[in-house]
Formats: sequence, C-alpha cells, structure tokens
Amino acid sequence: MRKIAANLIFPISGPPVKNGYLILSDEGELLEVCGGSETLREISGLEYYSGILIPGFVNVHCHLELSHLKGKFEAGKGLASFLENVPKLREAPESEIQGAIQQALRYMWSRGINGLGDVINSPHTLNFKANSPVKSHSFIELFSLPNQSNQSVLNKGNVLYEAFKQQKLSASLAPHSFYGTPTKLINLILDGLSVPQNLSIHYKEHPKESNHASTEKLRLLLQHPMVNQLLLVHNINMAPECIQDLRNLPDEEKQKIFIALCPNSNLYIENKLPPVNLLQKSGFPICLGTDSLASNGQLSVFEEIKTLLLQFPELTFIEVLSWATLNGAWALGFEKQLGSFESGKKPGVLLVEAFDFKKQTLTAESTVTRLV
Repeated sequence: MRKIAANLIFPISGPPVKNGYLILSDEGELLEVCGGSETLREISGLEYYSGILIPGFVNVHCHLELSHLKGKFEAGKGLASFLENVPKLREAPESEIQGAIQQALRYMWSRGINGLGDVINSPHTLNFKANSPVKSHSFIELFSLPNQSNQSVLNKGNVLYEAFKQQKLSASLAPHSFYGTPTKLINLILDGLSVPQNLSIHYKEHPKESNHASTEKLRLLLQHPMVNQLLLVHNINMAPECIQDLRNLPDEEKQKIFIALCPNSNLYIENKLPPVNLLQKSGFPICLGTDSLASNGQLSVFEEIKTLLLQFPELTFIEVLSWATLNGAWALGFEKQLGSFESGKKPGVLLVEAFDFKKQTLTAESTVTRLV
C-alpha cells in the first residue's frame, strides 16, 4: 500500500483537494482520496511531493506503427504533401519498424500516458500492446486502395481484428476519413458490426470535406445502433457552420460525438490550429491526441496541454486536464479504469512540478513524472 501526497490533487471527478493524499494498493488501484490535512507529515508511511498530483493521460489518437518515420517529413508542407509521402516512406526493415514502436510505447508510458487510441493498418503493434502497461484500443483503419475491392479491404481488416481479439486487445474497424473511405466501404463496416463499438475518423482535416456532404456521411455512423461513440479527429477546417450542423443533430446522435485535438501535429503539418475556442463552446466533449512521430517531435499529451494553454490563453488548466484524462477515457470506453482519481480505478499517478499555484496553471518550466 502507498500513501502519496502533494500540495494539490486534481481528482478530475471532483474539485481540487488541497493538502490531501491518495491511498493506493500495491497493484496501483486507487482506494481513497483523503481530504486536506494540516498534519500530513505526521501520517505514517506518507510520500510527500512538492507540486500537484494528476491521473495518467489518455492519448486518443496516435499512429504507433509510423514511429520509424520520425524526422522524415519537413514541417509546414501541408496535408496533401504529407499524405502523398507517407506510403513512399513507411516501407522499412521489420526490425526498424518494431524497434521504433517499442521505443515509442515505452516513451509514452514514461511521459504519463495510461490509455491509448491507436490507428493501425498492420499487426506490427500487436505484441507490444499485449505486453505494455498502456491500456490500448486499436482503430483498424480502412480506406480505398488501388486495384482492391471494398470487400477485399474489409476482409483484410477483419483478419487484423480477429488477431487483436485473440490477444484480448480492444479493437474496432474504422473508416480513415470521408474523403478517403468510400460510402460503400463505410456501409460494409457498419453492416459487419455485431457488438457495440467505439469508432474514430479523421474529420475536417482536408479541404475536400465540404460541410453538407461530410455531415450527411457522419450521420451514417451516428445513426447506427452499434456505434457507441465516435471520435472526430483533427477538425482543423471546422467552420462555425459545421459546428452548428453538429449541434443541430438529434440528441441520440450528438451524445456519441467526441472531438479529438492534436495541436502539435497540426502545427507541424500545416502550421495551423483548429478553432479551439469555438469547439470549447460547442458542448461536445474534447479529448487530446498526439498523432504520430511522423508529424510530432514527441508522443507527449503533457506537451499538447502546454501548446493549447499557450495558444489559447482563455483556456484553464483544469479544463484542458479533463480533456487529457477523463474525456479521453470516456471516448475509448476506458472510463471505469482510467481518467480520474476514483476508488476502484487504476488511473496512474503523475507528479507535475513547477506549477503556478497562484494562477492555477502550468509554466514553461513545468515537468511531469510518473509516480505510479
């Protein structure tokens, strides 16, 4: 059993606790969040840290299998150039691909990530996820391929899905995007759903995605009874009228939507950010992702938080922290295990140092360290 205390604890599921402490089992299960005490140092076996305690992060959007492409793309060349060059550059020796995946997954754990939503096109990540403390959901991405029928693409996706299920790893088939996945293939994906699934799709990242057409296609997914939740990823071209279209959807469809932001990747590829201030006011839950090392210098949700707070000063740390933790857990179906300090969960415990207690926010010098 461990008792861990700090100046301030952010449970996420409730207000911050000053001079409180956490009680955890040897297996990392949270047993209790204890209220503020002026006599903390008198508690037997207490570990006390200067800073704040937060739950582990949930990275809802990544492409681990592209980790070997770090540094291969010049920044600021735009999405079209990036998409054109990924197929050309992703081919590499198996040992290089596997080594980069292993290193990236270890790095994420060391930087406080407990939950992961990972987009895949191959079985490269399977064994690493099966043996990692990071709890993952794999979105098996399907899109149109030259000289391959929609049914053939679906069949290959189903083979990958079965491989992950055999390892008892969470997975689902998901369309890449509305500009890259034809409607017939989307319908095939939906027709094959026999159990409720959480899906993901790159959304409003490409100029080809016109407002009306993409909203109508979106409803194909939202109206399906086996679609639990739907992550809309990037949203860099989300205009005010697009947001209003989403808000006008029936409640049973709206409640499935989660907005995923990957700000550092957006800046790397296009030197542009989504309209975060509008999305914040939209009423849809927001969560955070890193995207891949092909378009990001590090797989760190903490750095994504820093970027958002720097670029959008009106945001508060406690709100963005909820995006990076509990909202992400909900989006991936991990809310019973991750995302907040609640009894029975194993959310991880992170220490943030160099925190600005007066302004209740991060500083440029803030760091994060895993304690549990």
